[in-house]
Amino acid sequence: MTVNEIGGMVLACMGTLTPVEINLEIWSTHKYLSACHVAAAERGFDYPDQQCFCVDVRDILRGEK
Repeated sequence: MTVNEIGGMVLACMGTLTPVEINLEIWSTHKYLSACHVAAAERGFDYPDQQCFCVDVRDILRGEK
């Protein structure tokens, strides 16, 4: 899945964390932030120690910093 295929929000969860880099895994995509928050809460029940974030990829597509 590429960023161009995603229309709004992604639920990104920590894969690996090293002193040099952070690898995130895109778990799901969502049109609305509220739907992403629901998915994050549901994932938290099964994986309570994994950190997940909702990221608006529309900013990435526009090239905003």
